[in-house]
Amino acid sequence: MGEAASGSQTRFYYSLEKDGALEPVAPVFKPIRFNTATLNRDGTQIDSNEINPSRQRPPSRRGTYSVVGEMLSELTAGSFDDLMAAALQSEWSGGAVINASMLNFLSADNSINDPFGRFVSSGFIDTDTISIQGASDPANNGTGLTATTVTANKIIVSGATFVDEDLGQPVIVATSGDELIVGSYVPTFTIIEVHNDIGVQNAYSGCRVNEIGLAAPLNEAAKLTFGYIGEKVEEFIAPGDAVFQDATGTPMMVTTSGYLEEAGAVIDYATDYTATMSNNMEALYALFSRSAYSVSNGVFTVEGSMSAYMPDDALINNFINEVEVDHVIQLQDNEAPVNFIRFTFPTVNYTQLDKPVDGQGAIIQNYTLSAGYDETAGTTVKIERGTV
Repeated sequence: MGEAASGSQTRFYYSLEKDGALEPVAPVFKPIRFNTATLNRDGTQIDSNEINPSRQRPPSRRGTYSVVGEMLSELTAGSFDDLMAAALQSEWSGGAVINASMLNFLSADNSINDPFGRFVSSGFIDTDTISIQGASDPANNGTGLTATTVTANKIIVSGATFVDEDLGQPVIVATSGDELIVGSYVPTFTIIEVHNDIGVQNAYSGCRVNEIGLAAPLNEAAKLTFGYIGEKVEEFIAPGDAVFQDATGTPMMVTTSGYLEEAGAVIDYATDYTATMSNNMEALYALFSRSAYSVSNGVFTVEGSMSAYMPDDALINNFINEVEVDHVIQLQDNEAPVNFIRFTFPTVNYTQLDKPVDGQGAIIQNYTLSAGYDETAGTTVKIERGTV
């Protein structure tokens, strides 16, 4: 009797493709930390409708196919940077920075000001986490500050109390950590599935990250679900010069650490939060080829849900009055220094509400939500990484 393949002996790795194919010389494979995986070949069946004397249908034939599937993973720092970048079709940037001697601080609105109007053009946006260095008065310096409102000439800040100061020496204002915003660069990957116990390997090529799902359930690990769509699957033997990297060892991020903000105010009574960021990709097929010809890109969307207790009428009034708000959800681990991953969703609309009173216990509001690009403010969905 043969040995049965075990999930405990299954590993997934990915390698960035070059010109639509696996790097032919010394490809580098990075491990995918995961809990469950459903990556597979999704094909069509072609049936004959011919009427024949046997009154039986002739054998079916296989039609076109593509690669589809998901991998569920516990959220950990540094483990999914490439995949998150692929999901937002962007590259990690060092964020925004300005180093100038003409900036000044105003206590009246707790702001830092630039008479030359360079904040927006330098890349600062609402909800950025920023640091300030170089001010003469220590009250005007700090890290982990939130840029609640950004215009060309002014950044209004929470997390500090400024004093009036006109400056003549350089002051550095910079976003904390790295960030991703929605772009249109679509990298492709080869994902290999390795069954160590039975010595079998398969390669899924031409894979794109179609969507990324965030789940922050109560009293559990925060999770990411990556949805893939690709072109073909084949038997695979890793070349002898392939490089297999080790997995990161960072701990899971749990939902007892971090925060959720709505329009800059902390919601400390939420019980569940989900968001699916999707590129809405679609496999394309052509005549005389069974594997997908390519994969088309779609419009980036965000859909999700939030459950929360009802201590007041703030959430339900936003639902009733169709008020658009921003959501910021930060997950973090307990390492030293503490690693965080922060998701920012602008123009959140609560589209549906389920608020049952099904007993004498606490009422829980269940909201369906969508988010998107704020054309007026120029803000977009963003993922940030860094340390607290």
